[in-house]
Amino acid sequence: AFRRLVTLSALLLLFSTASRVLTQKARHSITCLPQMKRRRSTRLMMSQANGKKKDSTPAHDLGTRRKGKAEKKQKKKKAPEIGENDPWYRKFVPVHDTAYANYMEEEWGYPVMDDTKLFEMLILEGAQAGLSWAMILKKREGYRNAFHNFDIPKVASMTQSDIDRLCQDPSIVRNKLKIRATVKNAKSALQVIEEHGSLSAYLWSFVNNEPIVGEWRSFSELPNVTAEAEAMSKALKKKGFSFVGPTICYAFMQACGMVVDHPVDTPQHHKVVAWLRDNRDKLPRQQKR
Repeated sequence: AFRRLVTLSALLLLFSTASRVLTQKARHSITCLPQMKRRRSTRLMMSQANGKKKDSTPAHDLGTRRKGKAEKKQKKKKAPEIGENDPWYRKFVPVHDTAYANYMEEEWGYPVMDDTKLFEMLILEGAQAGLSWAMILKKREGYRNAFHNFDIPKVASMTQSDIDRLCQDPSIVRNKLKIRATVKNAKSALQVIEEHGSLSAYLWSFVNNEPIVGEWRSFSELPNVTAEAEAMSKALKKKGFSFVGPTICYAFMQACGMVVDHPVDTPQHHKVVAWLRDNRDKLPRQQKR
């Protein structure tokens, strides 16, 4: 009788344990079932949606769409057409950008001897790095306001708080390295002025104080850099200037009339050459390097 009682107790204990385990598994299955259903239904809906999207587009429409994208790429690469009466710089100056056109007609290629103006152009050309000149022209007034009209001593005295403030100024290119370089370049320019008498005398010495008049026939012949620009870049870097690579220096020389790169036989070339002939007394005097 005792053995039977022990066996019965063991069976009851085993049954209660098994029922408890089964109950917990059942609860877990019931809890997870809606989530599993939702996940399965979500995947099903997504696959159906993707299927409908693919099925709803005819093959000829896909071909048309691909063709359209290819045509857009070709249009972007295609150079703008130039009419007989268009200026040579129409290849990179849009018709609607009158400010850029006026700059090319009235400023680009004309000699600049004023220290403040030269410093301004050097900074703006450096700010253009990685960007377009059209953008910099639109922000030129913002730069003048931000940097005291490019007064070299005032820019040189700007502090870190000024740099941090200008990094939030949308009227200029908000690049901390370029903003810091502007202040640094002003300090270097003061050193050049102290050593050479003026920034103009130093910069013009790289072209022997005379504009180099190019003989290029078309825009495609214009160089990106010359030996004079490389020499200027190397010397300016030694003086502590930043953002003055050879390409930037050559663009600066073109802008400030140290080189005249309007293609020959264009009205712009003839106008600059005529200005040089009539204003020889305004050009820097011959000085030894």
